[in-house]
Amino acid sequence: MNVAGLILVIIFGLIAFGLLGYTMYTNIMVVKKKKEIGDIKLFLKKEGLFALISAFAFMFMIGFCYLLFKISPKPSEVAFALIFSLLTGLSGFLYLNVFVLHYYGLDFKDAYPKVDKWLFRVLMICIPVFLISLLYMTNGFAEYWKYPLPNLLSFKNGLVFSGDGGENGLMGVAIYALTFVGGAIFVYFLVDHKYYQQYGKHGIMESTFLIAFPAGILAGRLGYVIGNYELDFAARIKAGEWWSIFAIWEGGLTILAGAIGGIVVGIIWYLWRRKQYNIWLAMDIVIPCILLAQAIGRWGNFFNCEVHGTVTSASNFSWLPTFIVKNGRFSSTAITLPEGEMYAPLFFIECLVNIAGYFVLAYLFGKLFRKHTELGDLGFGYVVWYGLTRTFMEPLRYSAFNMGTNGYWSWIWAMIFVLVGTLMIVANHLIRYIYRKKHDTYKKDDSAFLKGIISTACILVISLTMIIIGLVNMNQSSFAAKIAFNQYNIGLMLMILGISLVSTLVISIPILLEGIKNKKVEHEAV
Repeated sequence: MNVAGLILVIIFGLIAFGLLGYTMYTNIMVVKKKKEIGDIKLFLKKEGLFALISAFAFMFMIGFCYLLFKISPKPSEVAFALIFSLLTGLSGFLYLNVFVLHYYGLDFKDAYPKVDKWLFRVLMICIPVFLISLLYMTNGFAEYWKYPLPNLLSFKNGLVFSGDGGENGLMGVAIYALTFVGGAIFVYFLVDHKYYQQYGKHGIMESTFLIAFPAGILAGRLGYVIGNYELDFAARIKAGEWWSIFAIWEGGLTILAGAIGGIVVGIIWYLWRRKQYNIWLAMDIVIPCILLAQAIGRWGNFFNCEVHGTVTSASNFSWLPTFIVKNGRFSSTAITLPEGEMYAPLFFIECLVNIAGYFVLAYLFGKLFRKHTELGDLGFGYVVWYGLTRTFMEPLRYSAFNMGTNGYWSWIWAMIFVLVGTLMIVANHLIRYIYRKKHDTYKKDDSAFLKGIISTACILVISLTMIIIGLVNMNQSSFAAKIAFNQYNIGLMLMILGISLVSTLVISIPILLEGIKNKKVEHEAV
């Protein structure tokens, strides 16, 4: 370790994070104490200047890490480190400060509505730029790290890989646990922020989180034990090791069961302790956010070298950050692959799909299409989205990570998620429709006929096509106890998805009938 490098890293780190802290403190004072901004253009220029200085300081801090660790990098590695560290520092600085002004500065919104709209756009741009830049910044150092990457923070030996830590009985904190808990904490603060926006109060979800999170862990463990009972637990329990059921530290949680367990317990607790708040709105706020917790938690699987796909050429994923490709050669249950090969990074794919799912539910259906949804739809939509995700991901897994005797446990439950989630959305719309008609609160929609015709026709064509193709595939291929994208399994997936989709006719047909009724009334009036 180079002392001069250490001093330079500390100096530029203090400049970067010191400026960030100063500007955030200033903006918090603007928001909380309603300090006068004065000239808004001058204020924004000052913010921009501080952002640039902080970003360059962060870039130099990262650059001097080469000197600190006595690394002789290639020019391309230096370029990756400097360019993406600059973008990381700039986007991170802007995001945090814009977040304060946009979400907590209500007076700021009223005083500068046009500026606030641009701030929101900057906020949305900064999220992907920060995440992408942070990942690719590592390309400047990835060649000099030891692989496989560590997955245990040992109390005695520091960072270690499970192949060493497990064999030597080292005690510590698993990186998987840190990502799992970190994802949950991140989501709690996100939900708390959304509740503050809705009700102007923090801490509403605190007790629910403290109950639902451990309930989710217990449910996840129970689901794993049931699914893998014959494979992992029957013999041990017969030998008197009944405690193995509760040995979470040995690994083994299923997200499907954990999510449902946490959601159900959380809803029950919320209805008991927070009955003054709308439970349907709570579902729409909280449940889609679980996808973000799962996206963060999947990185724990990466460090554990588990829940990956089959062997593939590393060139197929050359677009990924180098450290993911290099660590992808290792597996906790299979052989170490030679250079040029890797296990498909399903953790990363599912992470991206989960993030996309959150924005689809929370922003596409939660804001843009909100007038077409009912309260509760976003929460039920989570069940459908995650069920679909796992339906298509399970057959891609390396066989050792499929649950159940034949590997079908999680895959079947994923399809059940899709079907049940869709039926819950249908029931939500149907019950509310019947209630409104009964109490004469149903609002007339002049475009109901057109909407009903289009939606009913589309649902019928797509769903019946999927069901027919599914049945044909299943009829032409016999069942094989192997989870893979074979003809029978593809047919089964299409049939389940088609049946799920056709059930939504219960939503579109009443709209169509209402439109026909309106047309008839209009015709009689003429």
